[in-house]
Amino acid sequence: TDGSSIWKVRNVGGAFTSTSYSTGINDPISFIRCGINRHTIFVGTGIYYWNGSYLGGKIYKITNFGEAGQTTTLIGTLNVGGVSSISVGATENELLVTMANYGIKSVYYTNNGGTTWTSKDEAGYGLPDIPVRYGMFNPLNRKQVLLATELGVWSTTDITVANPGWS
Repeated sequence: TDGSSIWKVRNVGGAFTSTSYSTGINDPISFIRCGINRHTIFVGTGIYYWNGSYLGGKIYKITNFGEAGQTTTLIGTLNVGGVSSISVGATENELLVTMANYGIKSVYYTNNGGTTWTSKDEAGYGLPDIPVRYGMFNPLNRKQVLLATELGVWSTTDITVANPGWS
């Protein structure tokens, strides 16, 4: 509940083992995505409090998760909403992150591993002010992105351009 540990399960389908590992993260975890590289995970944070405030909007990369030399690195502080999804593109440097809240920018993109993040949810880009629940790259065309929202599915043919023109 506090994000300080994650369970890792090995040998699923056989005589599995499960072990809890410290993450080094002090915020509540809202989303976990496996990376492309072995033992790499991406973690998003976010929780909604009873008083209407959010804690979160951070993205962490954990390398060597559950192995010797485990490292947790903060690669983004994006917004006040909870991270609802993380999608990995062609490499672990290309990431799409969505946020679930009203009144915030809900879609972020990086192609340099989180050194810089670009909002893909600006006025005039085509998305209404609604929470985005999930986003994904098309595995056959990594420039195309699909978003699941409370009003339906939105798409763009090129996430890499300044204005993706959601429809």
